[in-house]
Amino acid sequence: MAPAPKNFLEGALTLAGGAILWLLDGELDIPFVNEFKTAMVVACLGVVQLIYAGYLGLNGSRRSKG
Repeated sequence: MAPAPKNFLEGALTLAGGAILWLLDGELDIPFVNEFKTAMVVACLGVVQLIYAGYLGLNGSRRSKG
């Protein structure tokens, strides 16, 4: 799989995981971990990965093939 679509998929899944953790904040009981802060960190990592995938996609389309 090309790097841009792979990073986009990973970023989307990471962002979705962070959103799920955030939505289930009051219902989960994870010892020694603040669920809300963990969800925000995971969601931010997903957004960063999505931005990087977009950068790779744009950078790859601008290169000359030849």
